[in-house]
Amino acid sequence: MKRTLYLGNTIDGAVFVWIELSNEDAAGRPYDTPSLSITAVEGPTTGGNARGGLGRPNAELAGRMTKLAPGWTATMIDKLADVTERWHLNTLRAGSPAQREYMRQHPRQFEVTYPTSHYDNACQQLGSLNPDRSMDPPYEYGSAWLSEELPAEVVTFLTGLPNGGGRRPPGEWDR
Repeated sequence: MKRTLYLGNTIDGAVFVWIELSNEDAAGRPYDTPSLSITAVEGPTTGGNARGGLGRPNAELAGRMTKLAPGWTATMIDKLADVTERWHLNTLRAGSPAQREYMRQHPRQFEVTYPTSHYDNACQQLGSLNPDRSMDPPYEYGSAWLSEELPAEVVTFLTGLPNGGGRRPPGEWDR
């Protein structure tokens, strides 16, 4: 599934979000669960530039909206940001389920800034959970990309989002 959604406008211009659920990687190898990618742009311009932010929808987006597209509410944008934060790139997890849960329960321990390495910090902070001996064989944080299955309600939410009246992004942004 590939969708392009128009959410409305910020002071920088139109906001578009791309949602892709894929069953295989770029080389055609199948994933064990669909992979989710969500990206966004504020104020895309012809030629591939943008007047605003580019990346993922985040918690501040709803508050920056000056106009909502048909069918959209600030609550829906907040939920989209939450889903993005939690499930974006679900087939590229560096931690085991137990390691990820510990990281969610203790987020401040894993906040780092340059030049501190997120990987080195995570390995240190995970302590006795690295390696995770509940897995067979024991799993060292970051030693492979692990997949996390998307809940059905996440897929239902994403497929049910309005397209915002069908407005399309300009030029190179229209994918």
